[in-house]
Parts: sequence; structure tokens; C-alpha cells
Amino acid sequence: MIGGSELAALRTYQLLRAGAEIAIVHFHAEGPLLDEYRRLGADLHHLPLFGIRDPRNFLAIRQFRRL
Repeated sequence: MIGGSELAALRTYQLLRAGAEIAIVHFHAEGPLLDEYRRLGADLHHLPLFGIRDPRNFLAIRQFRRL
């Protein structure tokens, strides 16, 4: 579950967090890097996604727009 893009996102967050306000949006409730983001004090937002035709996705889109 940890690939190059996930590690690149974490490293980018580590480099930019001192000089910028950054919110992290994640789509899975748990993952191998979430604890590291928490340890660093990241502003985490979980937005669950469902099947492509599932109307619950509209709620996630609305939440994302609010962020």
C-alpha cells in the first residue's frame, strides 16, 4: 500500500508544512502512512468514496468543496 506517490506526498508535506497551511484529504479510513501524518500534526480529512454510481459520493464531493 506504500508506493512512490504516497511517499512523495508525505515528503512534500514534510517540506512545505512549516511555510504553508496544508490539509490532507485521504479516502481510506486507515493506511500505513496515516500515523506518520498524525505524528507530524497534519490536518487530516477522511472522505470515503463508494462505487462509481453510488449517490453517497455526492456527500463526499460536497465535503471536499467545503474544505
